[in-house]
Amino acid sequence: MNVPFNRIKATWPMVEALTKSLGSSVGFEPALSHWSGDGPYTQLVLEKLSGLIPDSMLLMTTSASQALEMAVALSGIGPGDEVILPSYTYASCANAILSVGATPVFAAVTPETLCLDPNSVERLLSPKVKAVMPVHYGGVPADLGALMALCQAHELTLIEDAAQAIGSTWHGRALGSIGDFGAISFHDTKNLTSGEGGLLLVNASKQAKWDQAQIYHQKGTDRLQFLKGQRDRYEWVGPGVSASPSELLMALLSPQLDDLEAINGRRRAIVRRYEAVLGATSVPEILSFTKDDPSGNGHLFFVRFRASAVAGAFMAFMQSRGIDVRTHYQPLHASPHGRAFRCDPALFSGLDSDLGKCVVRLPLSQHLEDSEIDYVCEVLKDALIHSHTGL
Repeated sequence: MNVPFNRIKATWPMVEALTKSLGSSVGFEPALSHWSGDGPYTQLVLEKLSGLIPDSMLLMTTSASQALEMAVALSGIGPGDEVILPSYTYASCANAILSVGATPVFAAVTPETLCLDPNSVERLLSPKVKAVMPVHYGGVPADLGALMALCQAHELTLIEDAAQAIGSTWHGRALGSIGDFGAISFHDTKNLTSGEGGLLLVNASKQAKWDQAQIYHQKGTDRLQFLKGQRDRYEWVGPGVSASPSELLMALLSPQLDDLEAINGRRRAIVRRYEAVLGATSVPEILSFTKDDPSGNGHLFFVRFRASAVAGAFMAFMQSRGIDVRTHYQPLHASPHGRAFRCDPALFSGLDSDLGKCVVRLPLSQHLEDSEIDYVCEVLKDALIHSHTGL
């Protein structure tokens, strides 16, 4: 049996919504025919998301990367400023900081969750630091209590990278909505997908930033007021970007939001299956693995090995049985472009220095069949026996 790392399926409600968005040319009502951004499906998606995320003001974007870039720009961060972020994350986080001329500063992650370590952040604080950007890795909350306390004590902006965290919460509040700004992704690797797409979240207490965000989102114009009938034309009133995703993508996303609870529930059930296998076997070479979190969304399942050689042997074993397993991020501080930026080498000594080669992810998708998960668990048990002896 071959088991893919991820599987995407178009359901009939998604096909129906997309067809309606394509419009009257295929027999549906003209009112839903809209291909560019900010149409009826965009509004429907925003209404549904507002129900899930009541503590934020929301704007759809073409990607979470763009949402992060907007968040950094709206924070007033610029040349000479620094932003602390985990080294173990995607390049988009650092690129968002570089896009305004600021400097990324790389911090370590906690061993259990691979989320930003508050102690590491505290060690890196300096007068140049203006913001902290935690990443909710795998949809599991970072230590927001400690990070918020640091940000409040030092008057820093908190920008949440919640790209993987749609439907995840912290003390009942949606991830991405707790800091000053947040970003969520709808890339095709995420729990909900429009192929490409993202969401910018602006904290409900930041009305002035929200007013600025709406202009920035519309290429620096007051177009949104025009669309709402509040102006007879729109004008250029400030800096901005083209951020509205196509209406066709929003048509794909809208029906999935109705099934978010079931989707995340299915993914968490798979996480529990893998967790049970790993929890039943003591393997010294394994340092940590994903634990089901009631506040999480089952986005991914990782296994962190003590040594890259063992991780590589584990991957080879699983792949030889037809199971597509993957590594994840190469830590940014050790990447070719990242070596030019500030970090404390002591934070990345020992095991953390090789983290990118020691983490392996297992297949996870709501569209994987029970028989496929059964097979992964069976092969995983065999792999753990081999791992215990060094494979």
